[in-house]
Amino acid sequence: MEKKIFKIGFVILILLIFSPLTFLIANTIVSNVIVDDYKDCYLDYPPKLDMNTEELNTRTTQNKECEDYNANLRKEKGTLQFIIVSIISIIAIILILLIMNKLDDVINYGIFFGAGLNTIVILLINTETNSFLSIGLGVLLFVLIIVFINRKLRKK
Repeated sequence: MEKKIFKIGFVILILLIFSPLTFLIANTIVSNVIVDDYKDCYLDYPPKLDMNTEELNTRTTQNKECEDYNANLRKEKGTLQFIIVSIISIIAIILILLIMNKLDDVINYGIFFGAGLNTIVILLINTETNSFLSIGLGVLLFVLIIVFINRKLRKK
């Protein structure tokens, strides 16, 4: 019984190190590749009362363009983060599938659950990442998770 508790603790420890480390790596890469160039869209807000309709329309158009720019930048950063986290998780799952018999089950499960947690979190965070690459990586991660589960269940 005590040995099982230690094994569960080790799995949780690996999970809690692997998952945040993956996001730390992704965020570091994203912040070095994409500059945080967010613009302040509302410098003069609320608009002056003496603005005519043309000035107000111009201001509204500028604000909309600024908001669109910021939204595109957020989407670009989210897409890159999704790709990096997915690639790290895919590599981790492929490695444990290749060397599964050489590692203790605690390590296999810890990395597997970490990669699974990464997949769940990154899918929930980046619901607006509409790229075919992201879809492909998500599907590949799902397939690898199914393969891992199938191998583990058939091994027993």
